[in-house]
Amino acid sequence: TTRLALLQKMRDLQVLINNGNTSFENYIELGNAFYNINYYGNTREYYHNPIINNYGRYIDPAFKSWLMNSSIAEYYYKKALQVAIDNEQRAQCTYLLSKCERNLYYTNRYYSDGYFAEVNYQDTIYYSWNSFLTLKNEYSNTKYFNDVINECGYFKSYMSQR
Repeated sequence: TTRLALLQKMRDLQVLINNGNTSFENYIELGNAFYNINYYGNTREYYHNPIINNYGRYIDPAFKSWLMNSSIAEYYYKKALQVAIDNEQRAQCTYLLSKCERNLYYTNRYYSDGYFAEVNYQDTIYYSWNSFLTLKNEYSNTKYFNDVINECGYFKSYMSQR
């Protein structure tokens, strides 16, 4: 998909939601799109380019407020949680919210004066994010819970200490 196609899809999802099509899928898809275009996501081409010129661990302070901010994704994940119809969907939202929670922690702890410091994963590998606690305490009986253990090293390490 192209950058323009992604932005058009995001606009289309926002129109659907604004017109009352507030489905779990629409909220998750839009939340994921906003998540993936920030620093912590996987669509780096939105800031690894000659216009913004932010590469590697350097994020110009002028762009910090939107490149290192997961709050829009978090908003849509919370909306998805409100309309979720079962615990599998709730577990998915809770896990996605944990990623936003972790990113806020990383930004506050490791970003300073334009640079994102090398993360000491030993500091955070067993950290009890609020969403991790919720995932463990409320959704441990879901298939998604087991998927998270298999896919997320942070959560697997966290659970191994509990």
